[in-house]
Amino acid sequence: MSSQPSPAPQDGASNQAIRLFRQAALDRLSSPEQLDQLISLTRPRDLLAMLTLFALIALAIGWSILGRVPERVKGSGILITTGGRVVDAVATGDGTLTDILVEVGGGVQQGQVVARVIQPALRQQLDNIDAVIAERKALLEELKGQVAERTRAADQTQAARVNALTMRVSDAQERVRVLDEQEKRDTALFDRRLITWQQLLETRRALAEARQSELEARSQISQVESDAIVQRNSNDRDIRSSEERLADAERQKAELEIQLRQQETITSPANGRVVEWKAVPGTRIAPGQALLSIESGAAGLELLLYLPPNDGKRVVSGMPVQIAPSTVRREEYGMMEGTVAAVSDFPTTAQAMQAILRNDQLVQSFSSKGAPFAARVLLTPDANTPSGFAWSGGSGPEQQFSSGSMAEAEVTVAWRRPISYVIPWLRKVSGLAG
Repeated sequence: MSSQPSPAPQDGASNQAIRLFRQAALDRLSSPEQLDQLISLTRPRDLLAMLTLFALIALAIGWSILGRVPERVKGSGILITTGGRVVDAVATGDGTLTDILVEVGGGVQQGQVVARVIQPALRQQLDNIDAVIAERKALLEELKGQVAERTRAADQTQAARVNALTMRVSDAQERVRVLDEQEKRDTALFDRRLITWQQLLETRRALAEARQSELEARSQISQVESDAIVQRNSNDRDIRSSEERLADAERQKAELEIQLRQQETITSPANGRVVEWKAVPGTRIAPGQALLSIESGAAGLELLLYLPPNDGKRVVSGMPVQIAPSTVRREEYGMMEGTVAAVSDFPTTAQAMQAILRNDQLVQSFSSKGAPFAARVLLTPDANTPSGFAWSGGSGPEQQFSSGSMAEAEVTVAWRRPISYVIPWLRKVSGLAG
């Protein structure tokens, strides 16, 4: 039997070939040609990109340390006239609105009549007082006639009595003269014992009676004159009382006429511009009811800005403000520039906001996050722009602005290094915070 050939020599050749292949691969990898190929992987363009990246990273780090970014507080507000506020013209009495004399947007002067209200009740009172005045005038004229008639009769009676009493005085005086002489003669006769004491006493008694009669007559004349004075005074009092009642009615009429003028004519409480009518002709109104709103103030504009309660105290006078009116696209025109002129020390109340804005919806909108701080922002003027104000994005829009425009605003309260925003986050991530 022939034996099969042994496979051992073939396996040895195969292993030798593998070792030779591996050695050849190692030789190729370690050859200078292969080293040149590895070096060629780092091309100049890649190196430039790497250097650029490192430079940008270094620049970003440097900017984060040396650079500054603004920290802003945001708020919302409304453009108003400089130093102005919204005031209401109110009705002073109840009635019906009949006429509106000014249009919305029209200018008004303080004291100018802007509306009329009819007052039926006051007019009825005026008619009643006119009737009272007419009645009292008639009574006064009648009283004056009666007094004049009584005075004429009293004067005649007084004159007659005075004449009679005057004659009595004259008679009494004559008797006194005669009896005085008789008393002197009787006294002399009595001294010579030619008459009795009783006769002398009779003469003296008659003289005393004559003198008493003269005194009584004179007293009666004085009484008549006094009675006449009393009567004249009484008549004068009656006339004065009637005149006072008439004057009182006339004063009431004058007061009613003033009240009627005040309540039937609604006047503007300030110089300004009409921004809203709150009633229409035919409306029944009550005392104190607001009929129209008037914006007072100077011709310029400023921003009444309301700041969130948590950030309001960070804002102080002189800080720059960027303003975005609601009618302007900020991405196209930028923002209007201004400066904080004043900030309230305490959060403003809804009542204070209502006193200025006269609008419940605005008060609710501006105080939606709590009682805000109120700031007055002066707009930076620029005569070279269409609006007359400076803009961060050039000359701004081709439009004029008026009070009543809503706006958002950002107040720059500080400038910070960018890295200061990252450090708290790094501390938190690394566990070093707190």
